[in-house]
Amino acid sequence: LAIALLPLNTPLPPIVELATQLEANPQVLSLAVQQQLQASAQDRFLLVIDQFEELFTLCTNESHRQKFIEALVTAAHNSQKQLTVIIALRADFYSDCLAHPNLRTLMRQYQEPIGAMSRAELLEAILRPTALHGWRIQEGLAELMLDEVGREPGGLPLLAHALLETWHRRRGRTLTLSGYREAGGVRGAIAQTAESAYRRFSEAEQEIARTIFLRLTDLGLRVQETRRRITIASMQVQEVRPEQVRAVLQTLADARLITIDEGEVEVAHEALIREWPTLRNWLEADREGLIIHQRLEEAADEWERLGRDAGVLYRGAQLAQLEVWMAHNQRALNASERAFWQASVAEQERRTAEREEQRLTAEKLQTQQRIGRILRWATIVVGIFLVIAVIAAVLATNARGQAEDNFNLAVTRETQANAESTRALNAEALAVAAQQTSEANAQIALTQEAAAVVAKATSDVNAALAATREGEANVARDALAEQRLFTLAQSLAAQAPQLADADQGTDLALLLAVQAYRFNERVGPGAEFLIDHTLRELLNRSTTQTVFHGHESLITDAYFTADGQYAVSLDDTGVVIVWPLNDPTKAPQQLGTEVEAIGVSADGRYLYGALFLAGIGRWALADLTAEPQIFLPANDRQEFITGNLDTLSTLDNTRLKMITSPTTGDLFVSTFGGLKRYQGDNLTADSQSFATLDGIAGQALAVSQDGRWLAVGGFDGYTYLLDLTAAEPEAQQLDRYQIAVHDVALTPDNQRLFAAGADSQIIVWSLGEEPPLPTTFFDHTSSLYALALSPDGRWLAAGDEFGLILLWDLENPNQPPQTLDSHNDDVTSLQFSQDGNRLLSASRDQTVRVWELAGVNNSFNAWPHSAGLTLLEYAPNGRFWAFSDSNNRINVRFLDDLAAPVMQFAAHEARIRSLAVAPDNQTIAAIDDAGALRLWSTNGDVARPLLYTFTEASSSPAVAWHPQEMMLAAVHNNKLYLWSSLDSKPLIRQPDTDRSNDAVGAVAFSPTGEQLAVGYLSGEIHLWEINDLEAGEPRIIPTTRNYFLFGNLTFSPDGQQLAAGFDDNIVRVWSVPDLEQEPQLFEGHFNTVLEVDFDPSGRYLAASGLGNTILIWQTDHPTLPPIEIQRANRVIPALAFAPDGQRLVSIEDNFVYTWPLLEQLVTAACVTVNRNLTPQEWSRYLGQLPYEES
Repeated sequence: LAIALLPLNTPLPPIVELATQLEANPQVLSLAVQQQLQASAQDRFLLVIDQFEELFTLCTNESHRQKFIEALVTAAHNSQKQLTVIIALRADFYSDCLAHPNLRTLMRQYQEPIGAMSRAELLEAILRPTALHGWRIQEGLAELMLDEVGREPGGLPLLAHALLETWHRRRGRTLTLSGYREAGGVRGAIAQTAESAYRRFSEAEQEIARTIFLRLTDLGLRVQETRRRITIASMQVQEVRPEQVRAVLQTLADARLITIDEGEVEVAHEALIREWPTLRNWLEADREGLIIHQRLEEAADEWERLGRDAGVLYRGAQLAQLEVWMAHNQRALNASERAFWQASVAEQERRTAEREEQRLTAEKLQTQQRIGRILRWATIVVGIFLVIAVIAAVLATNARGQAEDNFNLAVTRETQANAESTRALNAEALAVAAQQTSEANAQIALTQEAAAVVAKATSDVNAALAATREGEANVARDALAEQRLFTLAQSLAAQAPQLADADQGTDLALLLAVQAYRFNERVGPGAEFLIDHTLRELLNRSTTQTVFHGHESLITDAYFTADGQYAVSLDDTGVVIVWPLNDPTKAPQQLGTEVEAIGVSADGRYLYGALFLAGIGRWALADLTAEPQIFLPANDRQEFITGNLDTLSTLDNTRLKMITSPTTGDLFVSTFGGLKRYQGDNLTADSQSFATLDGIAGQALAVSQDGRWLAVGGFDGYTYLLDLTAAEPEAQQLDRYQIAVHDVALTPDNQRLFAAGADSQIIVWSLGEEPPLPTTFFDHTSSLYALALSPDGRWLAAGDEFGLILLWDLENPNQPPQTLDSHNDDVTSLQFSQDGNRLLSASRDQTVRVWELAGVNNSFNAWPHSAGLTLLEYAPNGRFWAFSDSNNRINVRFLDDLAAPVMQFAAHEARIRSLAVAPDNQTIAAIDDAGALRLWSTNGDVARPLLYTFTEASSSPAVAWHPQEMMLAAVHNNKLYLWSSLDSKPLIRQPDTDRSNDAVGAVAFSPTGEQLAVGYLSGEIHLWEINDLEAGEPRIIPTTRNYFLFGNLTFSPDGQQLAAGFDDNIVRVWSVPDLEQEPQLFEGHFNTVLEVDFDPSGRYLAASGLGNTILIWQTDHPTLPPIEIQRANRVIPALAFAPDGQRLVSIEDNFVYTWPLLEQLVTAACVTVNRNLTPQEWSRYLGQLPYEES
């Protein structure tokens, strides 16, 4: 933007200065425009921003994006018609713009939709420029190109590249059909150019090119990958010289595959990412690893941008995940990424050492305090006894002296008195003296006893000091033992999945994870995130009997053999692998020939394969090394090899499909020219196909169990049904899908036909009706690629583009499907075993999995809905969920009867922005974009009258109920509305300060209902006292405008804390009694936080948002790594803890997911395993620790 505003050839410093000013102040753009107008003596300034979608694909910093939009909107408002801003935006990014309120308002007022070019316009765009410059296009070539490009979005760049490559292969001044075919056609031209350039590189240069293209592809949150712009410097990795990188870049630029500008590189067009198979294979080979690397690159860039701020560094689960990836990918890092990783490791070690030092310091302080208390009491006791002893000694001395004086007096008197009287007096004196001597001796004895007590006290003090010193040693020993136990807990949790991978079984792995939990409970916290991750993975994995790795490309088909002894799989490079299922000592076999399609004979003895340009081969499964029998009917040879050109031009790189009849053994092959049927049990090199079903082409085939019916899912969107018992089977054409059918399945009784396709629906036809009538069995939100029915007709399985497998019990069709969620990409093939106890799945993630259906035990449950979900709330008593969907409806699912249909209310006229369930557990308040605030009742009544209508538009209205009374609060724009009863007029409060450029985004009552929190999009939060709402003023948590509030507000159960999520990816928690205190920061998200919630105990805090992760922190330990629930590239707009605290609920796409918490995962693991570690297992993995039951 700064470059566009300044004259050409402006040096770099002024550009940087203007860019800094634009980021700091949105008013700067208006000033810059005025300066340009004054300098040029012009009246109007036109600012055109093409490819505006790159603001969302190339800019990963939400704050930068928001500032850019704010500058544009502010300039458009303040320009006094001097500035006109035109933005060109791809339609599929329109919703991204709507997330920005000010931009949304302008777009609604001034948008100009531009549709796709018509066929006539496209022809003119091709023919007129060529004619103007003296070139010719062979007749029919332009029409053929348009036929191939079709109406698919993104097809024009393919057409442009195909024209360019055809021009390079022109004859004289004519672009020919042969040159076009040589270039590879519309779809093959760009891939051929890329592949040709790649193959000319040396091996080292090919690796550099691979790195370049992977870095230039954004895997992001979108289903479709997009291009990204990066600097040349970021491509410099270890062991590669800069001049090598520059040479490869220049070669790719010369081939027009990439563009280089101002030290930055990007793919010339996203069509290359979609259409080049080699790049697609690279992306699919390690998608998860590429996402980890991409996030690392973005985090490292942000770290550098913020001056290497330690707060941005990885820690906890993020760092652990990175280090696992780093074990095999260190060479892929550039200098900035390596420095970020090393700094993260150092920071983690520093934090760990700091926590350990704090713990030891605290223990030492406690020990010193105990010693101090003992010494103080000992000093007091000794002092008391010393005083007693001194007093006793003085008294004894005085008594002895008095006795001696009396004795001397008696002797004197005895010598002077007469004999009788003197003796009497003397006797009396002697008696008195004896009495006094006795008392003195008693005082001496008391003094000796006091001295003994003093000595005993001194001895006790010395013993106490000795005990304290021994206690310190014990504390140190205990601390060391606790640290060792904590380390062991972490080690067990980390080791458990590896044991499962090494075929030690999930039982042992689960038991070790449970024992890690037991140890962490004693000496933690600290290892919860790792234990939780391990248990979730293992519980989900415990449903998988076997996972097969071996393919190096996406898998297209997989079949069981009839006896269930083997599984056979095919990938898109033609590699076939046969997997032994019941004998782990047998190694998998790979077919030595590449094929295009596979089938397994009905008796399980043979493998069929469609050979490119050579016919059909048949191998004995018992010996794949033997030469296959090759056959191809003569009358089919030409069409099977070449296909029909007219048909080929509409099939978009489709592949052959092959299937065998379970009763007759007949072989059905869907070719480019149509559908062929061969007599499979008696194939010879001279055999003829005995049925040709012309005009039907598709890659979805299913044969009924009795061999009578064949169902075909067509490329044309139709589903066909053929009676194979007829002499000449005629295809009955069923209703059409909007787009291609991906898979079909017939029930064993031939009464129902299921079909799934790219439009995300499963359609079922009742074949007993004439004509068969279709109904929607399930409406998904993503494409479905595979279907399968169990042999007994009870179970229906479907696989989607995100790797999720849905499993319905057709005997209980109202029950939600079970879910199997271990694949990481499209599920491309599904098949049940003959006994119906196992399910075979294959995926683009290059794995084959065998699921043991008798042991399905997920680490979560999924509840599908017929439309995409947007909001979710629990009833306070936990009786139901209330959720809104993309059809603007409120839905209610009662949890005490999950098989019952969902209650659904009439649709709002606009998108529902907020909903809340009242304390009566039946009234639901909902507010929509049109300003309608409605109340709905779950007791069967119709909707209550419209409660309120807001006249002006609002970007983020919200509602909340008082927790104990039927009092309702709503926020709209910058105003707060409060209904003390539903029959009263609302009290309206508006901040005293001018907030015309701000809007309320969230509202929440405290648990007692005494306070009401209101959050503004700017990040400012107001806390109102309900009893003083009419006249009082709120306490304010000010904003720094470094972040924006896009999430909700929530109080902790005790009302002492207030949490909110922000667009800087951080959850902030304030102390309600002291709002001026800095909030606690709960970090770990990679994108805007939309929803936060405390669990009922206040122990946990969960958050979700635009990223694909749910994070759960322990509220007492915000710096500990949070528990992570990773999802596959899915936005998680809402979550909530159940009122009983037993689970967490979230919504994604059109599913409600329930997630058990760590304690429930431990219980589920114990139930799954149902045994303890054996003494032998304990000794092997836990050493000399005393044995205990798990």
